[in-house]
Amino acid sequence: MPAQTAHVGQAFYQEFDTAPNLRRQLLDGDGVPIDLTGATVFIDIAHTSYDYYYSPMRRIVEDSSCIVEVGTDGWVQWEPSGLTPPGNFRYRFKIVYGGGEIQHIPSNTTESLTVTTRVGGPGGA
Repeated sequence: MPAQTAHVGQAFYQEFDTAPNLRRQLLDGDGVPIDLTGATVFIDIAHTSYDYYYSPMRRIVEDSSCIVEVGTDGWVQWEPSGLTPPGNFRYRFKIVYGGGEIQHIPSNTTESLTVTTRVGGPGGA
């Protein structure tokens, strides 16, 4: 498994959004796309926590499958499914390679995602 980096900026959604897909390219430490041929990719999204070691982040999305676009170029997409509640979140991808090896991207941090309150306040889609 290659070392990796990932800094792509913050993603924004409104509460209950189901589009657009969150699309990211997973890169190794040299900036080269990770070959995802034969791999399965998942995403975890959790509440932001200021004190991770004493107050672990509660997940709102856990091991949700991602679409691997073309295995050799590292592009993946995740289709949101009615994101709620609103707030600030962190996300990380998990790659499970064909041989069972597991790698998290990014492994040394997380990426930011914000879900805003819908116009008019809480309620259904």
